[in-house]
Amino acid sequence: TFMESIQFNDLAEHKSLHVKIINSLNELLKNSASFDIDELEFALEEFIKMGLIDHIIKEDLKIRNWIKFLEEVKQAPQKLQDLS
Repeated sequence: TFMESIQFNDLAEHKSLHVKIINSLNELLKNSASFDIDELEFALEEFIKMGLIDHIIKEDLKIRNWIKFLEEVKQAPQKLQDLS
């Protein structure tokens, strides 16, 4: 996966969060037959907000920060050389 290719430092936890999201969606789908349309709409909205959007904002941005860190590490020798 992409996260493996960049040696993402929090890969195990991130994968665990994905499993939780999938399990949460499966649980929602299992229970959806007992929902009326308004309850289902609300449950899906909450899942999208809390399960997906929250994950992207909080967790997936950690991947971006890791990539930035790797770029800084890669550039560090040149920056040190420029200082001397």
